[in-house]
Amino acid sequence: MLIRLGAYAIGISEGEKLITSKVGTGLIHSRHRQGGSSERRFARHRDKQIEAFFIRVCNHARQQLEPQAKTLDYIVYGGARTTISHFQKRCPFLHQFDRRQLKLLLTIPEPRQAILKTTLSHLWTTQVTQWDDSEAITDPIAPKV
Repeated sequence: MLIRLGAYAIGISEGEKLITSKVGTGLIHSRHRQGGSSERRFARHRDKQIEAFFIRVCNHARQQLEPQAKTLDYIVYGGARTTISHFQKRCPFLHQFDRRQLKLLLTIPEPRQAILKTTLSHLWTTQVTQWDDSEAITDPIAPKV
């Protein structure tokens, strides 16, 4: 699940193959910095836009994930950390996946269909690091002879 303020992409995959997805946008005005009462009014309006966006994305997440909720192995998020955190608080449906959530947070430019597909290949890449203990020093203070 990729989400940033104003755009989202939800997908289910089997391996690197994207089975189903939903991508969309929502209108959220940027911050207003003129000051005074108009700034507070504009902030309230923006908060309502964000709330409506989160409700809509939560409904789409339910539609996409609920039919396969029991068979999903993991859920992965991508986007801005604060946006994801606020979204998770406002979408109680996602709490059933808390134990299956990978700690990895994907860095994405914008949640789009193409990004969703490239993210899948990124998730399935693996890097193996091998440690060679044969030259390990058992006593770090003693000089090597």
